[in-house]
Amino acid sequence: MEQMKMNNWKAPGFRVGSITRVVSAAIIGAVILAAPAFAQEKRLKIVHIGVAAPTGFFAYLNKGAEDAAKDLGVDFTYIFPSTPTLPAQVETITAAIAGGADGIIINGIGDDKSYYDVIEQGKAQGIAFGSALGPQAGNGTQLRDLNDPFLFHVGADEYAGGVTIAKKLLETIKTGHVVVGNPQPGDSATCQPRAAGVIDTLKAANLTAEVQELTLDPGQIAETMTNYLRAHPDTRAMISACSPIAPYLEAKERAGLSDLVLAGWDLDENGVAALKSGKLNFTIDQQQYWRGYIPVLLMTHYLKYGLIPANAFLTGPAIVDQSNIEKVAPLVSAGYR
Repeated sequence: MEQMKMNNWKAPGFRVGSITRVVSAAIIGAVILAAPAFAQEKRLKIVHIGVAAPTGFFAYLNKGAEDAAKDLGVDFTYIFPSTPTLPAQVETITAAIAGGADGIIINGIGDDKSYYDVIEQGKAQGIAFGSALGPQAGNGTQLRDLNDPFLFHVGADEYAGGVTIAKKLLETIKTGHVVVGNPQPGDSATCQPRAAGVIDTLKAANLTAEVQELTLDPGQIAETMTNYLRAHPDTRAMISACSPIAPYLEAKERAGLSDLVLAGWDLDENGVAALKSGKLNFTIDQQQYWRGYIPVLLMTHYLKYGLIPANAFLTGPAIVDQSNIEKVAPLVSAGYR
């Protein structure tokens, strides 16, 4: 009987309904108080310093960056210098620092050290820096230097790309001469290491190879390389280090060298058609969509969570040839490869 009394006992003045209403009111009040703070949370501002306008090759990169910004809920801006030169790019970085970015991603024209001074200026204002360019030659598989002012590197190992092209050539070419066209001989970050990787590897295999310096003008490239091929009839292969393949295709045709092996970097619609027809033997793919997407992802995760990758994120080199062009071609048209 005493036990039953205890089970039926209720504390005076309290009912379950009252407790529920009190707790519910407390929760609602907490949510209301928290809502303005959440709504006013500052959106991160990330700026990408490009080499040139987001067209052609850079359109793929910019698409990746914009997609990442949308997925992650950050503000993103792509800006580029008036001319594709190191001094002009440094000026553009300085302007981005003045604009109050939270994070700046640099797709460098020069080597890493070329940017250290301007990075220090930005870091003094609390801005974080990352690179949309692969690691310096020989550093592709090394752990990140803790003193590196760049929080990350995203891109292809350019020297390794040159080595990859040379090794692919050596599968079929055992003798003769190879020429590498370089339209940006002053570009120590991309074009020079690509060309060096090709030349060093071929010379080590006892082939003769040299770099032909060019300009960015497609007409000049076609004319110069046509004359070069006519003057060097022992040329077995021609490599485009840093420009679209179209002028090289023209030079190959004008020189009447249908058996000339032709290779290069990156893909556009002309390159896709040439690969399918066999006029272009193969190309190096650096998966530039990732070069846009991943830096925004890494910068956002650093700014929000303090995460830093332990080594470079390599997007290449990878080879595209007739064995896989049918799979890659639709992705080129869609802006992903």
